Amino acid sequence: MKEITRKMLMKYQPRYVRYMCANVINRFGDAVDSLATVWLTYEVTGSASMSALAYACNMLPTVILTPLLGAYVEKLNKKKVMVLVDFMRACLVCLYLFLYVSGVLDVATILILTILTSSVEALGQPAISTFVTEILDKAYYEVGVGTNRALMSAMELVGNALAGIILATFGIAGAFIVDGCTFVVAGLLKLIIPYQQRIHEKHANTPYLTMLKDGFVYLRKSKVLLTLCFVGWFLNAALVPFNSVLAPYIGTYLNGNPIFLSLVSIGISAGAMLGGFLYPTISKKIATNMQFAIAGMCAALLYFSFSMVAVLRLPLCGSIALLFIFIFMMGIAVSIASSIANITFISRVDPDYLSRSSALTDAFFYGGMPITSFGVSIIVASLSIPQVFFIFGCICLVCFGIILHNKTLKGETSDVNTTETTV
Repeated sequence: MKEITRKMLMKYQPRYVRYMCANVINRFGDAVDSLATVWLTYEVTGSASMSALAYACNMLPTVILTPLLGAYVEKLNKKKVMVLVDFMRACLVCLYLFLYVSGVLDVATILILTILTSSVEALGQPAISTFVTEILDKAYYEVGVGTNRALMSAMELVGNALAGIILATFGIAGAFIVDGCTFVVAGLLKLIIPYQQRIHEKHANTPYLTMLKDGFVYLRKSKVLLTLCFVGWFLNAALVPFNSVLAPYIGTYLNGNPIFLSLVSIGISAGAMLGGFLYPTISKKIATNMQFAIAGMCAALLYFSFSMVAVLRLPLCGSIALLFIFIFMMGIAVSIASSIANITFISRVDPDYLSRSSALTDAFFYGGMPITSFGVSIIVASLSIPQVFFIFGCICLVCFGIILHNKTLKGETSDVNTTETTV
């Protein structure tokens, strides 16, 4: 069989190319918005503990609502769902901007808006996997997913590079305006993608609770998906301290401002971009369990480097340079791990169960994040951030060994048995 190239992807998969363009625009806005929101939360509260709590509130709707919405979205037009989500998020950004400019934005309001935004995202997430399989031929999965990951990371890199400048020049309000505009443009791009949903007649008259239960049964019978759930749970939870208290760390130990926050974030985006481009080649040479294990080891090295910089009190430029190297490595590892998880999922799951399985696995993937974030918000009240980073680095090393010896992920993954999934 002729090797699939990115040139062939661009030429023969025009609908997916449009989808990637919409994702790229979304990601630029998200990159600016995420940095602005993190900095705003720390600016309003001045507390590392509250930053971690806000991060937990962002994850909770994904864990609680996504599994329930998956069975509902299974019956809907996936493109319309995704477009609706983009427009709803644009409206929420406008509300955020209005409250901020009015000067009434406080801690409680930030937490409420965070939960609302995450709830809207939970509606759109189950539609994505199904939509991709309906506009992208299976032969293009590896190249398509890897290219999409690389392009989004590249745009995130641009967003992170500009975020500090935008925050310093136009303030938080300017960042929100950029974010709102990107959601509108991305929604319009998705709206013009030619799309005809695959009609599953057996879904039309199936009660919601039956579809929900069938989704759980399907997941329970798949060892590969269950293993992916727990590996994803660990890898996402392992990154919580880094994501939730990054701004307080920079403010305390690097005498930082939004520019430094932007510089640190660029490393992950650059690494993720390279990882996305390398994935089609690496996936042929490194076993699945080893790819996940390397991601865990990189997380451990990342935490140890942050602890070391804080303890040694290195010159500012040297600290940023050292952290950038380890963050870059982490970006590569996370990108590759995410790509292999996506490929395994969309290539092994029965199309009739994609939205439900996606919702359930996403809930598992992010399930450890609110718990860990709540724990971090408590721990940082009594321990320093470098101490917390060191503890999580040790935990990552232990889990790295467990993943490395996992037999389910070694070699080729087996197809999911879809013959007995209904109750």
